[in-house]
Amino acid sequence: MGEDSNHIFPKEKVSYLIQHFADHKISSALNRIDQSFHIHRSILLVIVWIMVFGEVCGQNGPPNADHLWLNKYSNPIFAADLILAAVLPDRQSVSTSQFTPQPGSRIRIDEARFADIDRHALRAPQSVRHSVERLAAYLTEPCRNDLEKVRSIYRWITENISYDVEGYRSGNYGDLSPESVLSSGSAVCSGYTGLFGMLADASGIEVIEISGWAKGIGYEAGDPILGPTNHAWNAVKIGDGWYLIDSTWGAGSSDGIRFVRQFEEHYFLTPPEQFIFDHLPEDPSWQLLEYPLSESQFVHLPHVKSHFFRNGLEIVSHFQSVVETDHQISIALQTSLDLSLSARLIRNGQSLDQSLTFTQRTENSQYQINALFPAPSDYILRIFVRPIEENGPYWQAIDYKIKVGRGMPGPIGFPEIMGAFAKYGVTLHAPRSGYLKIGEVEPFILYVPKARKVAVIMGDSWFHLKENNGFFEGNVKVQEGEIRVCAEFLREGQYECLLQYTAF
Repeated sequence: MGEDSNHIFPKEKVSYLIQHFADHKISSALNRIDQSFHIHRSILLVIVWIMVFGEVCGQNGPPNADHLWLNKYSNPIFAADLILAAVLPDRQSVSTSQFTPQPGSRIRIDEARFADIDRHALRAPQSVRHSVERLAAYLTEPCRNDLEKVRSIYRWITENISYDVEGYRSGNYGDLSPESVLSSGSAVCSGYTGLFGMLADASGIEVIEISGWAKGIGYEAGDPILGPTNHAWNAVKIGDGWYLIDSTWGAGSSDGIRFVRQFEEHYFLTPPEQFIFDHLPEDPSWQLLEYPLSESQFVHLPHVKSHFFRNGLEIVSHFQSVVETDHQISIALQTSLDLSLSARLIRNGQSLDQSLTFTQRTENSQYQINALFPAPSDYILRIFVRPIEENGPYWQAIDYKIKVGRGMPGPIGFPEIMGAFAKYGVTLHAPRSGYLKIGEVEPFILYVPKARKVAVIMGDSWFHLKENNGFFEGNVKVQEGEIRVCAEFLREGQYECLLQYTAF
């Protein structure tokens, strides 16, 4: 499939191609050849359909019931797609496998059993680490089935093999044979997958190594896929189906300078519809999707991290990684979980003022992420998440690239969010600007479902908003100084602050 742009369509290939690739729907084929050869699409359709029809009729007369594939694929556009997808030099055109792997069904995890398997794997004595066979025998000793064997291998590798950052940076990967990786305890991705494969094979597990492209170190939302493949991972067969595993990413993360070990559950038997967001196999059949994505579609997916899926987030409003706007944007996500979200704008590698982003949960349980842009440029909008009951760090969840054409002049920014805002599920409707002009009358509208009272406080002046089914509204004339919006929740007379504005 590596022919150059001077490739000719040999007529004798048509029947073979149709029969071999008939089940692959590759709708971008005509566009690719049009771009490569500068031939008009309508001319291509005529040429290809004549080829197809001629191959069928040939000297045998009109097509008949014996040509079963023609009955199914007689649409000329679809037939053209099939042929061109096969003969064009596109690394994402067709599967190179000798068979079509079938994805496995969802597996119900016995967490208590997995905890036992994990403990066993993490207690592997030094004496078994000098031989792949001995290590495999130890890891699978208590396992009752193939699922538990795969789990034990995954858990040991992610805990004991470190990512070779220096090798990655220098390009000198050293010996990546499974025996060497086992001895050194360090490798890049192909070393992880090779060791995983040998341990799985020694344990009687059917396993393959998959090469492809990943949105890993240095990748930013919207970046094109360039050059040869840059990552490797595994697929294992459990029962009648195949499952995807990335033990490299399961071991931790790297920024290209250092490796941070952090066990990642997400990359163990990752559902294909989630795995495709950051892994594109060279062979599309190993996407394990009913309708495989093209390279272009892969690039245009938003750049999501494992915590996006771990927290049950779903995209509501913006499904592509690159978004164009004049000066502001509002992105909607949803989940059934109680979460706290935050966002940050990044330009030229530098984080901008926090007041340029504003996140909140709306009345319909969606999360709204708003951003303002001070000047025309390209920005990264990075969204973070954590469970609302936790006090730990926020985790990166999803990135968008925002291409801003104009920008917003003057003092811009959102009001500062105080701790009680997310805690009590408050939604701000107005005013959205964090800068309020002195002397102007501003309508305040907030949804504060658990509040008894809500007040706008300016110095010693308190202006209570009127309540109506959880909504608090009122018109307030802006005075000099600090402006706070506070609410009374549990105890009478005890107010907690929600928002803070600046008067100018």
